[in-house]
Amino acid sequence: MLRQSPLKPDPIMNADYLDTLRSMRPLISIAALVCGIVLLSACHAPSRVPVGKLPDRIPEQVTVVRFPGGDKDIELEGWWWEPKPDDKITGEALAEFYRRRDVTVIYCHGATECQDGLSTGLLLDAGYRVLTFDYRGFGNSTNIRMTNEGFSRDAAAALAYVRSRPDVNPQRVAVFGHSMGAAYALAMGAQANDAGQPMQAVVAASGFSSWRYAANAIIPVIGYVIAYADGCDPSDNIRRLGSTPVLITHFRTDGVMPVSNAKRLFAAAERAQMPVQLLIGEVGGHEIGYLMDEAFAAQVVGFIDQHTGVRHPAAVVPDAVGN
Repeated sequence: MLRQSPLKPDPIMNADYLDTLRSMRPLISIAALVCGIVLLSACHAPSRVPVGKLPDRIPEQVTVVRFPGGDKDIELEGWWWEPKPDDKITGEALAEFYRRRDVTVIYCHGATECQDGLSTGLLLDAGYRVLTFDYRGFGNSTNIRMTNEGFSRDAAAALAYVRSRPDVNPQRVAVFGHSMGAAYALAMGAQANDAGQPMQAVVAASGFSSWRYAANAIIPVIGYVIAYADGCDPSDNIRRLGSTPVLITHFRTDGVMPVSNAKRLFAAAERAQMPVQLLIGEVGGHEIGYLMDEAFAAQVVGFIDQHTGVRHPAAVVPDAVGN
């Protein structure tokens, strides 16, 4: 079982390039999620999370879709991405890119993003078709009070929409959730398993094990004591995945959400005797590593390939090194 895969810093991750990426989407903004939690005077943490803004222009390869949310009178907006290969991709790499078009990956974004989440680049570059969507209260989805349980139901609604599409192979659907979105990727997988229709793969990227631990990352002790969210914590949902393969990813240099959260999630899944893998990179922060560390990204893609039937042996997650 994969526990950790130490990765060396990528030479292209130089200071100038990292500064450029930071100007595109400041990594520190995710901390606002937790700040919102610890400032609560009420009990429902998600009702105070920050909300990202959609870009002015919709990307060329996107089709805007709308579908019912997780509750009556709630409508969610999503972007359906059809990936296009880079002109430089040829030969077997191009063939592999097109094989992945039969796989659909649902992307659950973080607290300060909308459906244009930066980490989608990892999935689109691989060649997957991707649905990104906004939970209630985000983007152009129905503006209504945000709750943990409501977000979880919206995640299940996104999966139902994807499976209802005639151009989707329901046996090749995975979910990738980043930061706060990792919580709802796990919720999506748990609800699908409870319904007897498990997903093929779940990736929980740079998430947290509970709302209390998320708050504790910013204000130790006090945040842990006062934070609360209705419904299940991610560590509860991960135990409900049954036989669904799950990959937990994180970077040791994550200054927003400590890597200890990934280890707690992994321990919870192991206690439930689940098919869980843990991938920890050395350098990558909260988000940059998913875009810039090609070795790390290849292992994430390999995990999705392995469990959705793409069957590309070279991309399968390798054995771990170290503890």
